[in-house]
Formats: sequence, C-alpha cells, structure tokens
Amino acid sequence: MAIQVSFSLDDLTQLGVSEKDLKPFIFENPDLISLTNEAFGSSSLERKPIYRAQNGTYILALPTAISVAIRLFVIEQANRFGLLDRLQHAMQVRYARFFSEDSRLLGKISNVPFSPFRDSNGSIVGADALVGIDKHRYVHFLLFFDDFCDYQNGLVNGASTSNSDLESAIAERIKKAYGYSSKIDGFKSGLSVLVGCGWGRSVMISLEGESESRNWLLESVPAPDLDTFNRITSMNPFTFWRLIEAKHRVLDVGVHTQNVNGLLNLYSWAKDNDFNIIPHSAFDEDVCKLSSIFMMITQNALLDVRWEVQNEDDIHKVLNPSGEVISVRRLNTSSYFKEDRFKPIYGSVDNLENGQLLGLIEGNQCSWWCTPLQALLPKCGTFCL
Repeated sequence: MAIQVSFSLDDLTQLGVSEKDLKPFIFENPDLISLTNEAFGSSSLERKPIYRAQNGTYILALPTAISVAIRLFVIEQANRFGLLDRLQHAMQVRYARFFSEDSRLLGKISNVPFSPFRDSNGSIVGADALVGIDKHRYVHFLLFFDDFCDYQNGLVNGASTSNSDLESAIAERIKKAYGYSSKIDGFKSGLSVLVGCGWGRSVMISLEGESESRNWLLESVPAPDLDTFNRITSMNPFTFWRLIEAKHRVLDVGVHTQNVNGLLNLYSWAKDNDFNIIPHSAFDEDVCKLSSIFMMITQNALLDVRWEVQNEDDIHKVLNPSGEVISVRRLNTSSYFKEDRFKPIYGSVDNLENGQLLGLIEGNQCSWWCTPLQALLPKCGTFCL
C-alpha cells in the first residue's frame, strides 16, 4: 500500500507541481503531538494528509482526506482575504451550470434552464426548474445552497444552522411550481426534488406541513447522489418516478422501512430485488399482516451503484504521447455484454472538445494510443487507423 500512495519530488516535477504548492498539506512532526487532542473532522491529519519521510519521499497518509483538505484550505483562504461571499456565489453558479449544462437530469433531460430565487432578505438561496416528462406529469428540480456561516463549527462533520428564510423561500417555490403545473390541461401529478448543494457538511432544512396536494410529492436528494442518478446508464425519468411512487405506496400501506442513507441507497436496494422495495419473500399469505412489517434495508447498498457508475465512466487523468495531462473516459459503457463494459478502452475528453479523436487502450505494462488518419480514396473519403 505504501508504494501505491507514495511519490517523489521527480514525480511532482513531471506533473508540473511545485514542492511549495504542497506545503499547506504536509503533516509536520509538531502536528503529531497535537493530533491526540483533536476532534475527528477537523484534525491536523485531515487538513494535512501528506507525510514527508526522512528519505524525501512523500506518503499519502490519509487518502480519504484529500478532498476535505483541499476544501478546507480554499474556504479558509477565502475567509482570510474576505472573499467568502465571492466563493459562495461561484459555488452557486457552478452547481446551477453543472446540472443545467453538464449533466443529463435523471439520465435523459439536458439543457434545463435553472432560475435563481431569493429569500426575503434578497439573498440568492437556490435555483429551480420545472420539467414535464409527459403530458400529465411534472418534475420540479429545486437546488438549495449552503452558505459558509459558522463553517468552523464541525467543518465537514458539522451541519448548517437552521435557516427559516431559506425554508420559506423553498416552500414558496414549491407552491408556485404546483400552482403553475396544476393549471395545465391534462395535469395529473407532480414531484418536487429538493437537491442540497453544499461544500461538505449536512444542509439542514425543515418544511412544515404536507405537500400542496396528494398528487404533488416531495423528495430530497443530495447533489452528489443526484449526479449519480443522472449517470446511471439505465436511468430515465419514468424509472425515477416509479421509485418515488413505490416508496410512497409502501408508506401508505403502513410498512415501515429504516433507510438512513437516502434515496440512492433505496434505489440500489430495490434494483437488487427486481426493483421491489419489499422483496416478495417478505410477504406471507395473510396480506392483512403487512402493516406490522418493520424492515431494515441494507445500509450500504448505495456503494454498489456508486461503484458501477464510477467504473463505467472511469474518468481519470493520464499523460498523452506528448507528455501533456489530459482527461480520458471509458467508451463502451453501454455494451450489452457485461464483460465488455469495463474493458480499459478510453477516449480523450480534451481532444474531443477540440474536434479531435484520440483513443487509449490502457494496459498494466504499456498503453496504446490511436487516432484516425484521413485517407482519400479514388471515389470516396474514408477514415482509417
């Protein structure tokens, strides 16, 4: 393991990284002394996950803290220079742009124009969009943003403070979405998907009362889980809708399920049970006893779907034949044959954006790069490798 997570100064130089750039993330000996008295989530090791050995080798002592360390460094530097407001605005814009332009919502819906909305104080606290998935059903995507107030309190292990202005603004947007949709001819039902968009800590909201109508449901999902839903190859709005309906039907008949890891975990659980939230094996002949069922579903089921999504895309950085760092992603994610889905065949994302095709077959010992060459034949044009 030490070989896999260690690197030298020469490795940094090859990647164009200066040694001084890593200084804020180097775990020093004095940090070791204070580590025993520090709380999990804000410890020196989580802020500085890289250890420099006596021979000059850098060891990634806590790989899981890389993202946490970078986020805390950016937040604290922005706070130091009085730029937290700008950082917050940039985060909001990036979230809205990502789900609008860079992602296919529920696997199929693209180029959705999100509109920002404000609270009673005039501050932008979210963005939403209303999409009709057919003539009768509408999905209301509502992004709500965390801020950096009291970020020192618990850091990524903390939770945002209660914000009644945010909650009121969200309730108002849901009411407007329902009011608009319900007046459209053919309307039957709708769904508001509340998407928490933050920087790592829990974003807490509380919406009092029920949804506007029995034909307008509410569901919440954190932004990273929505991104995972969007990238599931078999996902579409109707599959998502059926999942929500099934969840509410289970509740309506009085079956209680314990699922603390959210909607993505429920989806993965249902997928492993032929898309049934309650496996058929849980039923007996006496349906009347159904209301007495208390069922705890697998709490780490979401790991399977996350692994599948990450490995199907497998977006990562490599050095191209010219020694430049580029992004590549797997090509054959939609293959009918399961054994072909995870073959190490990639395409360059950076080259594709520039109108070029560059492929990579990645091996353990060596890699092969390929690009089409245009060859003009007597009566037609063709491409060959």
